[in-house]
Amino acid sequence: MTKPRSSLFLQWFLAFANCGAVVVVFMIWLDRPVADRVNAMMRQTPLFDWTARVLGSLHVVLVTAVLILLWWIVQYLRDRPLGTWASTPLLCSSSVVGTLAVAVWLKLLIGRSQVYPPWIERREYGFTPLHGVNGYGAFPSATMAATVAILAVIWSHVPRRRPLCILVGALA
Repeated sequence: MTKPRSSLFLQWFLAFANCGAVVVVFMIWLDRPVADRVNAMMRQTPLFDWTARVLGSLHVVLVTAVLILLWWIVQYLRDRPLGTWASTPLLCSSSVVGTLAVAVWLKLLIGRSQVYPPWIERREYGFTPLHGVNGYGAFPSATMAATVAILAVIWSHVPRRRPLCILVGALA
C-alpha cells in the first residue's frame, strides 16, 4: 500500500526544514568560528601556504578528466575497444566533469560569500542567490565535490581500496 501524497509531501517538507535548520546552526556556531580559528592559527604558516598551492592547482584534475574523456571519444570513433582497466578512470573522469558542472551552477544559484576576504577582513557573511561571482561562489565546494565523485567511483569499483577512500574522505 502506498502512502498518500500529502504524507509524502509532509515528510519531504519536514526533511527540508530540518536541513535548513541544520545549515543555519552550522553557519552560526561552526562555520564562522572555525574560519576565525583557522585564520588565527594557520595564516602565514608553511602548512597554510602549501595547502593554498595544492588547492590552487586542482584545475589540473579537471583538465586530466577532460583529456581522458576526449581520449575515450577518439577510441570510440576509431572502433577500438577499451580494456577493462579503462572503466574506472573513465568513470572517475565523467563523474568529475559532471560533478563540477553541477557545482558551478549551484555556486551561481546559491551565491554564498567566501571566507576570505569578506568574512576575515570585513565580517561580511551572506547569501546572494544568482550572484555566484566576485566572492560569492563558496558553496558548494567544487574541490570536495570532485573528491567525493572520484571516491564514490573507486569505492564501488575497487572494493579493496575502500580503506583508502575512507582516509582520503576524512582528510578532505
